[in-house]
Amino acid sequence: MNVKLRMLSAGVLFFIGGQLVTAQKTKPKKDTIKDIEEVVIVNLGYTKMKKENTTSDVASVKAEDIESTPGATVQQALTGKLAGVDISFGSGQPGSSNFRVDIRGTNTINGTTTPLYVLDGVPISSNAFQLLDPNSFEEVGVIKDIATAAQYGASGGAGVVLLTSKKGRARQKALVTYTGQYGVSTRANDKVSLMNSNEWHTFRRSMGLNNIYTNAPYTDQEIAALSTKNTDWKKLIFRNGTFSQHDFAVTGGSDTFNYFTQIGYLNQEGIIRESDYERTSAVINLFAKPSEKFTLQFNNTFAYGDRNTVSSEGAINLNNPVVGMFLAPPSDDPYLPDGQYNTGASHVGGNALQTMNTRIGNRKELKLVSSLTGTYQIFKNLSARQFVGVDHTSYNTETFVDPNTYLGMNGVTGNRGSLGRANNQISSIINNTSLSYKNTFGEKHDLAATALYEYFFKTVRTFGYTGFGLNDLYYNSPAAILVSADFLPTVTGGKTNYHRVAFMGNVNYVYDGKYSFNGSIRRESASNFGTNFKWGTFYGIGGAWLMHKENFMSSIGFINELKPRITYGEAGNQIDIEQISPYQTSQYYGSGSYAGGSTLVPTVPGNDNYKWEVAKELNLGLDFAVWNNRVSGSLSYYTRKTSDLYIDYSLSGTTGFGTIENYNGGEMENKGYEINLNLNVLRTQNTSLSLFGNFSQVKNKITSLGGVTEFEQGTSIIRVGLPYGSHYIVGWAGVDSSNGQPLYYDANGNVTNVYSDSNATANWGSFKPEIFGGFGAEFKYKGFTATANFRYKAKYFRFNNESYFMENPNFAQQYNQSTVMNNMWTTPGQVTDVQSYQFPRQFSSKDIEDASFLRLQEVRLNYHISGNFLGFMNGIDIFAIGNNLYTWTKWTGLDPDDSNNIGSYEYPFSRTITFGCKFNF
Repeated sequence: MNVKLRMLSAGVLFFIGGQLVTAQKTKPKKDTIKDIEEVVIVNLGYTKMKKENTTSDVASVKAEDIESTPGATVQQALTGKLAGVDISFGSGQPGSSNFRVDIRGTNTINGTTTPLYVLDGVPISSNAFQLLDPNSFEEVGVIKDIATAAQYGASGGAGVVLLTSKKGRARQKALVTYTGQYGVSTRANDKVSLMNSNEWHTFRRSMGLNNIYTNAPYTDQEIAALSTKNTDWKKLIFRNGTFSQHDFAVTGGSDTFNYFTQIGYLNQEGIIRESDYERTSAVINLFAKPSEKFTLQFNNTFAYGDRNTVSSEGAINLNNPVVGMFLAPPSDDPYLPDGQYNTGASHVGGNALQTMNTRIGNRKELKLVSSLTGTYQIFKNLSARQFVGVDHTSYNTETFVDPNTYLGMNGVTGNRGSLGRANNQISSIINNTSLSYKNTFGEKHDLAATALYEYFFKTVRTFGYTGFGLNDLYYNSPAAILVSADFLPTVTGGKTNYHRVAFMGNVNYVYDGKYSFNGSIRRESASNFGTNFKWGTFYGIGGAWLMHKENFMSSIGFINELKPRITYGEAGNQIDIEQISPYQTSQYYGSGSYAGGSTLVPTVPGNDNYKWEVAKELNLGLDFAVWNNRVSGSLSYYTRKTSDLYIDYSLSGTTGFGTIENYNGGEMENKGYEINLNLNVLRTQNTSLSLFGNFSQVKNKITSLGGVTEFEQGTSIIRVGLPYGSHYIVGWAGVDSSNGQPLYYDANGNVTNVYSDSNATANWGSFKPEIFGGFGAEFKYKGFTATANFRYKAKYFRFNNESYFMENPNFAQQYNQSTVMNNMWTTPGQVTDVQSYQFPRQFSSKDIEDASFLRLQEVRLNYHISGNFLGFMNGIDIFAIGNNLYTWTKWTGLDPDDSNNIGSYEYPFSRTITFGCKFNF
């Protein structure tokens, strides 16, 4: 039987007559594809196997869906495309690593929420994705079910993201590819409407406030004169940013050697002035076969990034240019007559403008991921594999506040500017040795087994300082720092080490090509585990049935695939040592005093019972395809219970400590559904139309908190019986139309005019979306392709802290207000939702908004011109891509989708439109 083998997103490989050959993606002759069966190979991390024989729930995105997406990170190309995977971003700053990926919901309170990222077998830091060129990836796969993630032990509980870089092409002449694109980023749509000068000053006078410039009562003439001034703060802060990206790749090879090399360059201006990101990257992947039994794979990814950031990004801080832009009085002048910045205690806009243009916030980043794999075929069915990988990331951060600016003279220690330098280095090494056995018995029994030993080491080193009292003569140089009793620099630093050792076994068995069994077990020990839990055991089992291959299904001709599957497993989840100290088992000491002398006293209790969080999950699924594969997809249902959650646990006062952090005491459960659907509406020789979509619903519930029933966490409450992220606030009941007084709900649901924190309730939803997904369509006609992708979230509620400042008469003395405030109560009988200025504005459920949205995430237009040109070109693609084009939402802040539970003037995400071309030589 002839077999066509396809990696999920790789090039096409053919097995014809038992010999492996490769083929370009050109249309083969009809007589060469007769009776060829396609086989898709799935990457499961430590192993690869036929997709039809897997029991796992693994989603993946192909290279063509990732390439050329405007943006620095691959996560931006994945949003809305994978069922069960919720991706949100906390910043639109170019090169930002502020994003969050939740696989099948939130499964922890204080533990690691970030999935494990693995690039070509090397676990990598999650804080440096902006350094990895998405165009260098052949495939991105996501392990969603715990049974498969259990292969990664205590690191797999939050899910695993598998990144596969592009590799060489055997038996191919050198293929040279250049891809370039250029575009423009602009502000995306939002619903914020600000007062103009006439509205603002009229509003202030209605409150009895004096003229902000004369401190005397307003006159009609003054308001008329001030109304002629309307400074466009948005234009001064924002801009249209340019975007350019270039990738140059060469790939080819022979039977014994192949290669893939790529050099990439990205330059992206932010939509806020003075912010930008520049990245240079390279990939060198080599494969060699020195003998019939021995192969080597050498993978290398290098990158260097240079990022300029804005001040106080994502903070409710007047140094944040986004805050300054929205709150600056519209009648303020940005500059004085002599051209200097118009700064001062009440000049919000001028201060922010000066800070944006003079402050330096720069970070230079370096990334290296390298791995070497040697495989030796000991016998026909037995092979040995040695793998060594390294991940290294370093950051050099530079900050400078000019001593002659308003911020330098009023906002830093000593009021004479500040200068800071910092260096962070995150390094890890992984080594694993394995034996693999593969054999077929009696033509019906296919067995593959792997035994593996693994060692992993990670170290985090940090050092930094900030100096004050700067000398003007030295500008942005450490020599400018004044060191004295009144101007002591602050110095920070630390070093963290982490070790892990593991043994793992994996078995895959297929009977008669119809019945599959997968199983794995991992025994692991890590340096951060307590003395009473030094070793953990993690496992996963699964089964699948290819029903469509049964004889009794042969009469049902419209069914092409029908595969029910089931998995059950246990994996762990622990803290991220880049964020939280791994030394939870140790007792810490700090400085103290006794009888006038300095002492050392215990400050943190040790915890010999510290261990990983435990996630157990049952996963049921069904893969199907009908009507000659015109309709295909998958259904999944899972129930996951996570125990031993990290919580803060109260201790008896007799111990000398109040609480113990990250105590294993909580429990929660996640239950959910996932649907993937693909529909080929039209399929002819020259024309095709396909629809696709995915739907996910996650229901989360906290089931235990280790002896307590609830505790507050920020603006939310952690309470048994409620989902994680439940908002906890006093309910808003409207405005009393007789006197403009705000009304609230008490704890029993009764309306009251008394505001009290004791009336806070948790009836306002969660900042974790319960429903999310994406859908789209692709149309092809000859060489033309048009694709549209939408994504959505529902049952999603966030705290809008932006509106609290812009819809608050208490702040109108200095800050601009939203046009919503024009509807403020002024006369008895007036029905409005804006209270009188005579009563204080309080935080309430009024500030919690429905952040559900539908977004036109991406539109791609591509025209492919095939054939040879000029004797050396082999195909041209001309394309246009629009990203983050439009959002439909009830949210009234900047962006409904954010990795934070509170809208707090984050760097807005931009709308980007690029044009590009791809040449094959």
